[in-house]
Amino acid sequence: MKARLELARGGLRIAVAICVLLGAGALAPGAASAESTSSLEEIYAALRPQNLRTPTARTAFDAGDALEFQYDLVNTSATPLVIPLTDFFGASFHLVGSEQSWLERLGPDPTIPSIPAVIGRKGTWYASGGAISAVEGLPGNTLPAGGVVPRGASVFYSTDEFPTGRYRFHVEYKPVFGGLYDVIAETRFDFTIGGVPPDGTPPVIDVPSDILAEATSSAGALVSYAVSAMDAVDGSLVPDCSPVTGAMFALGTTTVSCTASDSAGNEALASFDITVADTLAPSLTLPASFAADATSALGADVTYSASATDIVDGATAALCTPASGSTFVIGDTTVSCTATDAARNSARGSFTVHIKGAPEQIADLIVLVDGYPLGKLGSSLHDKLVSTQRFLASGKRQQAKESLASFISQVAGQRGKGLTPAQADALNAAAQRILNVIGP
Repeated sequence: MKARLELARGGLRIAVAICVLLGAGALAPGAASAESTSSLEEIYAALRPQNLRTPTARTAFDAGDALEFQYDLVNTSATPLVIPLTDFFGASFHLVGSEQSWLERLGPDPTIPSIPAVIGRKGTWYASGGAISAVEGLPGNTLPAGGVVPRGASVFYSTDEFPTGRYRFHVEYKPVFGGLYDVIAETRFDFTIGGVPPDGTPPVIDVPSDILAEATSSAGALVSYAVSAMDAVDGSLVPDCSPVTGAMFALGTTTVSCTASDSAGNEALASFDITVADTLAPSLTLPASFAADATSALGADVTYSASATDIVDGATAALCTPASGSTFVIGDTTVSCTATDAARNSARGSFTVHIKGAPEQIADLIVLVDGYPLGKLGSSLHDKLVSTQRFLASGKRQQAKESLASFISQVAGQRGKGLTPAQADALNAAAQRILNVIGP
């Protein structure tokens, strides 16, 4: 049985054929029990249109030729499908979905001027028929795994005025009353009209120039790129590239290989290199310049902390001169540091260590004394330190030492009296250190 009705959808009128396939040994409608039937979702998941072809295996036609096609609706699941009975427009059918066919003209100009403007479109595709699909006559209304339901389709426009060129016929398998884009699966067939020579020209792949990327870790770097392909017949194509864009590229050079194939099977190959390099120097962490008191005439042993971190290598040694723990002479010393990563990128930095001699330390000690509320005792101690400064300034080291020894003696005598133990200990330690700096 074959019926035909007109479905108006979205202001678009498309002729749709309702096809019921008849076969020997058909069971009465509803013979399969409700418990054993497959759901529409199971049917949609299993059925696929395949093997789209012409009855005569032709792929080249002349203008005016009728365009007839055959294809199969195949149960691709591993289990049989038991088709349920469904009421449809006042009758009962074993529905399996719907099918829609389209005609597409390939190449830079997709228009087919002889097809009326009222014909439905899907992008540049022209609607070419549809079918609400039902099956009858299957033993037990069951389509076994791998079972095939033959189908047919045709281009129902006159091809008399079709432009010479390449064409593609599409068949879409859809749910019952599926919308324009509710496509479950598709099959297609390419053919020519008007003696078009075979397409022997591969697509052209547009790849970028070689890319240099900065490493962001020891793993390399995430690198994105853009690649496109264009075919004279099929138009824009999506190339297949490996490694894919956005992948992690290791340190060193990696070749990205891209391929693109057109509908005629012509394949194009292209490649480019992505080099991930570590060109950034490590980051040095150094102390700010600082001062320390000399502990002898030679200066002072000074310790400090210097480190470096590299974005690829992680913790990196910072080599400094003079090294931490060295004896720094009185005055200013510049500490120079260098850190080098595995890629031989170097970072350099420096800071200054100032070692205070006896005159500076006496000045600091005067400030300390003046900071204590000591009254006349404070004035006496202050004067002794000023005298020590004057003796040192005039080169009288022995008198300077005697004046400083008098200061130490007075501090010792006032411990626990005019001075708290803490004050006396701080003043005594500073004075003894200055004596050591002045030397014998």
